[in-house]
Amino acid sequence: MKTDMSDNLFYYPSYPIHCYSEIEVKTILDLEKFDFYTGVVDTDTGFIREYVKEKNILHSPACIESEAVGIAFGAWLAGKKPLIYIQNLVLAHCIESLSSLIIPCKAVITFLINHRSTPEHHKIMGEIDEKILDLLKYSNYIYYKKEK
Repeated sequence: MKTDMSDNLFYYPSYPIHCYSEIEVKTILDLEKFDFYTGVVDTDTGFIREYVKEKNILHSPACIESEAVGIAFGAWLAGKKPLIYIQNLVLAHCIESLSSLIIPCKAVITFLINHRSTPEHHKIMGEIDEKILDLLKYSNYIYYKKEK
């Protein structure tokens, strides 16, 4: 996990953040105090549902990732601090929304990107997802690569 915790007196996120366990992700979520969650749950981020329920945080599940971006943008406009959780494979579904809405409007929206490199269809995107975000100059994300 790459963060600047500074003896935990002050916490300043240095994005992107890389996490390798659910505990690390939950620690960052606690420190960041996101107050709105949206996304499409997968097997590796299913713990998000329990987390938001336990913490009594607003949560609006989405059917597809581009929908989650629109929901999060609306929450941001309403004064919330949103987090979108997605799989790296479907990052491509969010590129148009990032480049035409989130980035130009300077919306502060954080992505929790679940990195998967298997099965095979995840592997290609798993090799280029961070490069795509670098090309977009978008670094406001938490990259979750579960250690096996």
